[in-house]
Amino acid sequence: MKIFNKFRVSLRFIPRKSPPKARLALLGGASKGFTMIELLIVLGITVVMGSIMTTNYFGYQTKQSLNGTSDELLGSLRNTQQSAITQDGESAWGIYVNAVTDEKDYYEIFYGDSYAAGTVVSTTTLPTDVQFSAPAQGSTAEIVFAKSTGIPSGESYFSIVSTRNSSFASTITFNTTSGLIDFIPNFSCEEVVSYDDKSYDTVIIGSQCWMAENLDYDDGCSLITWVDATDVGWCGYYTGGPFANEGLLYQWSAAMDGSTTAGAQGLCPTGWHIPTDAEWCTLEQSVDSSITCDEIDSWRGIDGGGKLKETGYTHWNSPNTGATNSSGFTALGVGFRGYYGDFGGRLGLAYFWSSVESGGNGVGRNLASTEARIGRGEVFPKVDGFSVRCVKN
Repeated sequence: MKIFNKFRVSLRFIPRKSPPKARLALLGGASKGFTMIELLIVLGITVVMGSIMTTNYFGYQTKQSLNGTSDELLGSLRNTQQSAITQDGESAWGIYVNAVTDEKDYYEIFYGDSYAAGTVVSTTTLPTDVQFSAPAQGSTAEIVFAKSTGIPSGESYFSIVSTRNSSFASTITFNTTSGLIDFIPNFSCEEVVSYDDKSYDTVIIGSQCWMAENLDYDDGCSLITWVDATDVGWCGYYTGGPFANEGLLYQWSAAMDGSTTAGAQGLCPTGWHIPTDAEWCTLEQSVDSSITCDEIDSWRGIDGGGKLKETGYTHWNSPNTGATNSSGFTALGVGFRGYYGDFGGRLGLAYFWSSVESGGNGVGRNLASTEARIGRGEVFPKVDGFSVRCVKN
């Protein structure tokens, strides 16, 4: 300590000497600073970088505002349709859109056979940076969901667009035969994603971009020895595999790559992640509007599972109930690896992890060859080996 103090004192009293003029002359350009050309180059780079950062920031803000408004409108439409199906108020329900020029656009939820003859229950005003493009500005429109069936009549779609950048837009469509409400976002979903020398097809479902194939990425987890009743981070193929396009089965910690954060990237490629429980529910509601997210540990909805399953009997046993694969998700009956290392359910069941925990277990989804509905469970032991689907950030 004393040596340190002496050192500090000696430094404090060393006089600083100005370099003599001769030395400055020898230094030449070092004393002059930047030349005019160098200053202009630096200034140009700064301006370009600032412009790129500003553009990216406002682009991000624009997408966030548009996506938030789209999700809110989509949720309102589905809830209104559900009110009609459950005959809440013993009436049809609908949404009226007002896109009056020079005013903020808004929509109103009502019950009754029409807006004019109905009763308004809520009004929602759009943010200033978002407006309707269908119906056109200066006009109004409405859609009515029939009592009991929920089948829509009136408009076939609504579109909203950013007032900052008209290239950012989203469309919500209404199928007047099936009653399906679908969302067409304005973002790219690569047709094929290359990852670790493998290619994965992708598909837009509602407002999300999903891999249309099971993950088949091995970071070394297949070298881990299985231990009964313990999540040790194992992954591997169903016994006798690999089978074409079926992917690996992963214990929960392997899929999450050691993370416990909901929405973590896990073993998915950059820009993708393990879906949360809420993101799974968004997918479910995109294919089956009767599903509500508060249903737990149950078969949900009416026919959403069928819309997710591959058709035919190559990867599913008969009867493959309700299978249409109309969503393009192409779920396969891969089966699972169970608590004590046993394999089962091949061609009869499919299980998928979410990135969410519940009471020490993992939350997931399951499909069956004998079911048209979608199963949700939050008591799946993390030791189980399930399939993984990645969703785009």
